Amino acid sequence: MDHEVAERLKEMHQHFREHYASKAEMAAEFGKVHVAIANLHTEIIAVDSKIAISVSKLETHMHKLEARLIRWFVGTAIAIAGVTFAIARYVT
Repeated sequence: MDHEVAERLKEMHQHFREHYASKAEMAAEFGKVHVAIANLHTEIIAVDSKIAISVSKLETHMHKLEARLIRWFVGTAIAIAGVTFAIARYVT
């Protein structure tokens, strides 16, 4: 009976070694996961900074376009007013 128990215990230990990870293997995998997470954080920060730069460039271009449009509208209004006064002077 003791022999059967010892044999069954050996089989169980063998089964555990084959199918379950040891603490060292789990620690190694856990370390790999931490490294992958750290790499992902680094990539996210890099992408975030690129997005911030792109947004700032876009805002700069938008401000330039706004300034051009305002100058164009003011110039057009002055030209229309000048033409209107010229026609009014010519008509009267």
